[in-house]
Amino acid sequence: CWRRHRHTSPILDQATWELLQDAYRHAVQPEHNSTIALEPKSGLLVPYEVRLIPGKGRGIFATKKIKSGEGVIIWKPIQSAEFPDRLSWQRFLSSIPYEIACDACHWSYVRKKQKSVFLDLDDGALFNEASANEEINVEETRECSLVPLRDIEAGEEMIITYSGLSDNIDWYKYFKQQAWKPHLLDYDNMKYPTKEEEMVGHDWNMLLFLVFSFMIICYFWKKIKAPTRLYCDMRKKGTEFSRIE
Repeated sequence: CWRRHRHTSPILDQATWELLQDAYRHAVQPEHNSTIALEPKSGLLVPYEVRLIPGKGRGIFATKKIKSGEGVIIWKPIQSAEFPDRLSWQRFLSSIPYEIACDACHWSYVRKKQKSVFLDLDDGALFNEASANEEINVEETRECSLVPLRDIEAGEEMIITYSGLSDNIDWYKYFKQQAWKPHLLDYDNMKYPTKEEEMVGHDWNMLLFLVFSFMIICYFWKKIKAPTRLYCDMRKKGTEFSRIE
């Protein structure tokens, strides 16, 4: 659904980020602990501004030159919210405005070899990935902070890579794939497929695959068998003519 308002996406203010942070705390508790800071401050530690980029959406730009070097940190994940299960993620989405829920689906991610969904609840969610003709100028540390790869000039966009991210959780992939459909306006009543339903779907897909494969084999078998049968018939006729002579 994020594609529908990609070119007119609003820049979220601090009040909206605080609303999302509160919604997250209510979504994960009491079953799980909150992973974000108690104070509603941003994890961005350098002078920056959010700009709208035509054809790309929102992005983070430096307003002053940022020098690279040891100890220089652009962003810390102090507002990085962890959703350990589908219920907490669904609670969160159902408690926030639909347009922002679309953004949340787009901004969220899964780290490789982890089974939780993460969503940065500050402007850190707006770092864009480098396109084919761009080079990254910001990298992630082992502590998941962002640091400059080189000096970043004032007015330059800060760009990262998403190479360490994935979507290898079934229920999360379902949310991502279905996010543009109107029925997701009602997240609470959304019908999520059960394991049994998923297995039935897999069984039907496998059956269709086997049927299609059988048809392909039959088709090529006929193609191969036809010339062979013609050759045998010709040999048989040739033998009969020899006997007559």
